[in-house]
Amino acid sequence: MRKKVKVTKKLAAAGLAAILACQVMGCGTGEKPTKDVSDEKVSEVKSQDTSKKEVLKVAVSSSSISETEGTAPMEEMFRGFEEQNNCEVEIVVIAHDGWADYLTKLQTMMVSGNGPDLYQNPHEGGRMANSLGLCAPLDDYISEHPEEWDEFVKVTPDSLENAREVDGKIYGLPCFYQTTYMWLNMDRLKKAGLEVPDIDWTWDEFEHYLEVLSKPDENGNKQYAWAIPDYYFVYNQWLYSFGTGYLDDDYKEVTFDSDASIELMKFCADAVKNGIAPTPDKNYDYLQQLVDGHVAMTNAGRWMVNYCNSNEFTDVAVVRVPQKYSDRQEYAIGNFEVCSSTSKYDLAAACCFYTTGKDWVEKYSNDTANIPSRTDVTLTDPTTDKGYINQDIFNTLPDGSYPMQNPTSFTEISNIFDRAFSSVMAGEISPEDGCKQAAEEMRAAVKANPD
Repeated sequence: MRKKVKVTKKLAAAGLAAILACQVMGCGTGEKPTKDVSDEKVSEVKSQDTSKKEVLKVAVSSSSISETEGTAPMEEMFRGFEEQNNCEVEIVVIAHDGWADYLTKLQTMMVSGNGPDLYQNPHEGGRMANSLGLCAPLDDYISEHPEEWDEFVKVTPDSLENAREVDGKIYGLPCFYQTTYMWLNMDRLKKAGLEVPDIDWTWDEFEHYLEVLSKPDENGNKQYAWAIPDYYFVYNQWLYSFGTGYLDDDYKEVTFDSDASIELMKFCADAVKNGIAPTPDKNYDYLQQLVDGHVAMTNAGRWMVNYCNSNEFTDVAVVRVPQKYSDRQEYAIGNFEVCSSTSKYDLAAACCFYTTGKDWVEKYSNDTANIPSRTDVTLTDPTTDKGYINQDIFNTLPDGSYPMQNPTSFTEISNIFDRAFSSVMAGEISPEDGCKQAAEEMRAAVKANPD
């Protein structure tokens, strides 16, 4: 059964009603127009009409903006909303170097009083936004527009519909999500005499593939089997596979120094040490390594599809990350949220729901290679159309799927992980000491920013 959201009946802001009431109406007498009604006069009236439209500022990540067309595609996606609500949407682009930087810049805008009415919030920023009071709950709007909530629930997987619920209140509506899977270079597998494993392959099978795929080629050249998961999001999936996490599920206790976490860190370090995986290289990313055949397997979400398309590389397959002690599948949502400082609550909340509509979700998911939150959206792109193996894996979210961990202290914890992981992979510190030292730093971060 679907979980029912609890909402309190309150009067929502009347911004939207005011907009709809502000329409320029013409007066007629039945007489022919005189010279006073000139093209110049009509132009002036139109100009006055436009000036009365509400302007809704929507902050988005620079990663959501087209490199060649700028904000034009995003503006076009909001065109229907503008027409429905007699308003204008202004896209505010936040350039950033990773999500942590995006969140920091968004916070600065809001604290300075220059915040948007609505903002794109990555999964990583959810609880941080709550702790800082940056987002307004949608419950008031939902109570006034239950039909919109019912439509959202009808087409949204159970595990996603309340993904942005905090303390019984809904702060965002997922319009897409991402997962972490294992991508395979089919050419490397064929040369090694290996078949594509089952989607839910075993840990023993994975270790066998690592052994075979790291053997020298027929000319004696070195080959690597796997690009190790060297950043927060994908490493979180591996922690889940080992039955642990950065923290416990309540974000109260740091578990990065658990026995299972240390075991995973040692497994990754040994893969580098034994020539199974290359040392992580920021100048040669894990996506390009797979396309080039430098590695046979890498970890990525559906964003790998766009990378394959741009490189005209379609000889790929995708399976789940092998399960060591747990089958928990990770996901991370993307959504738009209402800024708590907005004076246009109704309009901003209505826009949140607009971004969960079929047209919006279908276009955005296919353009950005995200996974649609709606169950009635069809994925279409060159790689998918050519039928890479196991493409159906992105059509459903397994039962028991769990969100990527996004505590209030996300930025600090992700930075601590990056430093610790790099030090361990470079052989500067042992896996055990790396996990233990990082865990102590994480505990300090959680204490400073508790959930």
